[in-house]
Amino acid sequence: MNTPAKHLKAVDTSQPAHVVKGGIVVDPRLFQWLPPSHKQGLSAPPLLMQVDLSKETLSKLISRAAVAYAVEEAFPSASGSTSPTDLAHNFGFLDTNDVFITALSRLHNGFTLRFTFSPERLVNQLWSERLDRPPNTPIEHSAAGAAAAANSTAVQFDSTLSKLVPYCSQRAVLHALDECAITEELLQLYDKADLERPTTELLMNITCGLIAAGLDWERLPEKVFEIVEGLMKTPSSGGDPNSNVSLIHSIRLLTLALESENAPMRARSLELVCLPALCPLVSRQANAEKLTKELLSLFRSVFYASESDRRLALIEFFNEPVFKNVLMAASVHVDREATVTSASNLHHAVTSPFKSCLLDLLQIRLTEYTAAAIEECCSTDVIKKMLELREVEDDDDLRAEWVATLRETPRSALTARFLLYMHRHNGDLLDNWRKENKLRSLCGAPLSTCWQLLPLAMNVTDVIVGILAIDGGENREWLWLGLTVLLEETQQTSSGALVGLPIERLFVECMQRGHALWTEMGTKRGEEQQVAFALTEMLWSVVRHRGVKTVAELAEALRSISYDKLREDWDEELKKRTDAEEIGGIVGDLRRKLEPLALSYVTTNRINSIKMGFQFKKIFKGKQVKDSAGELWKLEGNGNFLTIRDIDAPTGEGGSQRIEVKEIVGAVIERPKGNALPRLRLSVTTGPDLVVCTEEEVVLRSWVDGLNSLNEATHGQLSKESKALVQRLLTMEVRVRLLSLPDSIRLSDLSSLPFSPIEVDSASPPLPDSFKWCTDALKKVHV
Repeated sequence: MNTPAKHLKAVDTSQPAHVVKGGIVVDPRLFQWLPPSHKQGLSAPPLLMQVDLSKETLSKLISRAAVAYAVEEAFPSASGSTSPTDLAHNFGFLDTNDVFITALSRLHNGFTLRFTFSPERLVNQLWSERLDRPPNTPIEHSAAGAAAAANSTAVQFDSTLSKLVPYCSQRAVLHALDECAITEELLQLYDKADLERPTTELLMNITCGLIAAGLDWERLPEKVFEIVEGLMKTPSSGGDPNSNVSLIHSIRLLTLALESENAPMRARSLELVCLPALCPLVSRQANAEKLTKELLSLFRSVFYASESDRRLALIEFFNEPVFKNVLMAASVHVDREATVTSASNLHHAVTSPFKSCLLDLLQIRLTEYTAAAIEECCSTDVIKKMLELREVEDDDDLRAEWVATLRETPRSALTARFLLYMHRHNGDLLDNWRKENKLRSLCGAPLSTCWQLLPLAMNVTDVIVGILAIDGGENREWLWLGLTVLLEETQQTSSGALVGLPIERLFVECMQRGHALWTEMGTKRGEEQQVAFALTEMLWSVVRHRGVKTVAELAEALRSISYDKLREDWDEELKKRTDAEEIGGIVGDLRRKLEPLALSYVTTNRINSIKMGFQFKKIFKGKQVKDSAGELWKLEGNGNFLTIRDIDAPTGEGGSQRIEVKEIVGAVIERPKGNALPRLRLSVTTGPDLVVCTEEEVVLRSWVDGLNSLNEATHGQLSKESKALVQRLLTMEVRVRLLSLPDSIRLSDLSSLPFSPIEVDSASPPLPDSFKWCTDALKKVHV
């Protein structure tokens, strides 16, 4: 009697979300800082930790690490206890960015922490490394000795300050500095006479970090503001790298002051800022990237801290050539960062400080348009101006429709602004479109096919609001179109009067392309959103290549993209998506289940081929490869050893060697320059690499794939040809298994298909009892 099969219950073996795993390594500086009796434990290998975030505390984790490294008694307390709290007072963790871990919630799977001193003990240790004499303190020695000692003192002191710089912007370090009374000592250094420039720069850098960490502005000495004021009044004009460093710290300090809640400090900082004097410095080579970033941040902070009158002046400053140079320099830095991060796709790059600043400046540039975009409806005066357009002068029904649209539709005020701009500066274009509609009506075209100006203008406005984030949304994907608005000069008439901002000309160009798309797509009334969608796709196709710098170039690029080409791209994308969905369904599951089988076919074939052996040519350094000189390589039948025999060596003179396969950590094909033969290189743990060559590419690939498949670490590293063969065999295997399916079956029916035996139709003749006649017939044919 057959026992019925029992189905196993599914068990979730994944670890809970509140459990993370990672590693802990030792800070190398502990070998210098700890007493010699406690250094031995630090040589232990890295710790692999599993942390339960719902139960573990930071002090307990520190205690576990301290015990593992045998340093729990390095700093005994007065009571002699080694509680987790006492150990947490002496030790701590730094992450990969040199930031102290203050909460375990920051940990994630795969974390790497550095076991080091706590913030209090770390700043104490670093501060104690300075000499007792501050820089430039006179020393009672001979003249030469005093100069050398003073220089050594200054260098040692600057070294101490430079070690503090990476940590000063952390709130935990600021608290530690206050606890150790080091903050006041640092700030008192400003009152020292004749401070060297490097020391001043380091102090300014530390001060910026402390302010960012939460230091009160009232604690800063007046000398700091005197330094900032001096640099703002006479900024570096010679491009000196050293003076630019101090200027960068001063600009950063002003930015922090403008972003603070200290009203007197904001007012004082606003008086010191002079953007026209600072912007020309970006053209200098020294620290150009840092200076550009700080200037963009300063401009943003000045704008939001200023009153309305100064804000208007700052918006006009966008058209100044010196500020255009700053924006252009920033766009170059963003482009460089995007190229390094992803040469094929800018918009998935990690957001940089330059990118964030440019997006904020774009919002500032479009402030007046933002105000129009958030208005619920048009004012009465604007509606009257819109009804004066010739497009609605003879059509009472259309006039009533326009009035209802302008009063009830969101963003109608911004649309009206754009259309009135077109009426003033592109009136001929609107007249041509109006005449085109009349001609269509005279030719008997249905009213639904006539050109609809206001509905399409509303949709184009929505497109522009979305891609430029005029409503305060997110537009990181369309940053390069925003840069076009930021960088292009405002057009001027022959008399010098301003014509309009680039965004208004962008609207005109989009309307022209939308009018052409209306005809190309055969659009009817009520389908304006389809035109807007196609226009957005065209804009994206242009912007993602980042080739346009002006609105004119953008318009030319839009005209070069036809709707037919756009449809072909859509069809191709739809086909790829459909194929992916099919592969990702039941057929995809079948492929994934059969892939190990196909992979085993290929790897077994490669292993069997190298078991047959091959005679490679030896390589002699500085000599030509000889056809007669060779080595016979062969994998033994059990697959555990590789035998190499020198063909030229006499028998019995040690011309062979036997290498264990697990000692081979990698096999690669090398292709030297020139006409040299391709080489096979084996990396062996117990000796030097083994290198041979041959002109047969197939043999080289077989050996590389065969040896790599025998190694667990490189088991999946197949050559391109072998991977293609795996996919080809996999496709054949899937097709063979699906041959018995009915022709009309759908993929969705595969899961419920009963794979029953072959059923014979009642009208068909019965199957024969024996098929021996087939074999007999074949024998007669062969005879």
